[in-house]
Amino acid sequence: MKKLTKTLLFAFASLFLTSSLFAATIHEGDAAQKSFELTANKQYGDNYETQNNVGVILPKEYEAKAGDKITIHVEGTVTNDIVVGERKGESSAAEILFVDCSPAASYWTEITDRIKITDVVKAGEKIVWDYTFVITKDAQANSGKKGCRWVISSSPKQNKPVTFKTTKFTYKIER
Repeated sequence: MKKLTKTLLFAFASLFLTSSLFAATIHEGDAAQKSFELTANKQYGDNYETQNNVGVILPKEYEAKAGDKITIHVEGTVTNDIVVGERKGESSAAEILFVDCSPAASYWTEITDRIKITDVVKAGEKIVWDYTFVITKDAQANSGKKGCRWVISSSPKQNKPVTFKTTKFTYKIER
């Protein structure tokens, strides 16, 4: 009986201590932005790109910390095809990531890995994207001060702007 009691106490203590290791949701909600556009960004290369406006994707007060997980869910359509092209030896239609665009981060420090969309995104066809990004380094500012911007960049083959019209756009941030 003593051994069983010790085993149960150890199990409960382990469960209590490890429960602090599980991620907790710190922000969750709907993005206010219902459309956004990939526009020409030739000053930094041959591609079209969007950076979300301040505070419309993530809460302005959110400060990205290494290890945070951001899950984005997007449903909607696009007005023009997003075409596949080669960038740095790899083919994709677009890449999505989070970037610290604050002055303290020299205006461009990638704080997540890039997620590649490898197939053409067809105009008028419904898209459903569910992506989880893990923050790899602390942002130098909060989202309201450009510390955590959601960026979509097209391939160099893209020759037309694209408007995304979303019917559902949500985020969840876990720490």
